[in-house]
Amino acid sequence: AASAFNSAFADGAVITSGVIAATKDITLNAGLATVDVTLTIAGTSQTGAATEVNNIVTGSGADTITYTDAGFVGVAGAAQGAINIDTNAGDDTITVTTGTLLANGTTSVAPVVITGGSGQDTMTITSGATNFATGVVAFVFAAGDSNTVTYDTIVGYDVSTASLFSDQINVAGTGTIGAFTATVDSGTILSHDTTAGVITFDDAGTFAAAITINAANLADVVGYLGTNAAANESHVFAFDSTGDGTSDGQMVHHQGATAATADDLIFLSGQTTIDSIITTNASAGTGDAFIV
Repeated sequence: AASAFNSAFADGAVITSGVIAATKDITLNAGLATVDVTLTIAGTSQTGAATEVNNIVTGSGADTITYTDAGFVGVAGAAQGAINIDTNAGDDTITVTTGTLLANGTTSVAPVVITGGSGQDTMTITSGATNFATGVVAFVFAAGDSNTVTYDTIVGYDVSTASLFSDQINVAGTGTIGAFTATVDSGTILSHDTTAGVITFDDAGTFAAAITINAANLADVVGYLGTNAAANESHVFAFDSTGDGTSDGQMVHHQGATAATADDLIFLSGQTTIDSIITTNASAGTGDAFIV
């Protein structure tokens, strides 16, 4: 069946839904597809009720998945629906728009779970953070899914405020808050300073002032973290993706659980306010990023 699908749609498969009625599911099981899949779901009447469990799985093509429904918010204090997207391999583009998500009150599972898989993926989310740990978006990464060269980009990642919870980044193993003290040099990176997992770097042997991290010295930073960070440590650092001298986002680096386990690097485009990593989600502080 998979080979027939791939032959029939050798130039790519384009699927556009009509209006999805309330209480109905959306299911696409295309994990064996090797062609590019474009799936557009818009104009739905879903609300996030428990009967609306949407599962979208694609294969190794360069897939484009778009789900748009501002009415999908879930059910407060009760079982609710879900949007689960897994695009496996390939350089994929995933865009999800919902309303402000509510807490289901019955489980710790986030109502929106996005797994880009391997390849260089771009994930854009518009949902509105809530004051509930179960009303957030979870981004899931297996070891090396977002590698340190062709890393993924997340647009719209919400950090905590005094009244709102942070979106969730799930890494391989159990993420811990970075606090290493080793300083083995890596190219131009000779020292660092860390507070609550947020790290800055210097090209002086004794840390004096943070330097700008951009494409020119990113490999040195990755090497420095790979050599010095402890297993499963996560760090966040400012990144200048345009080379104009101003950071326009923040990178998340997660050290693999063992020397043989791949590290991950994830770019949070447009996010510049993270000032600490937390491993239990909460709305106690402003600027927290939930990484586990």
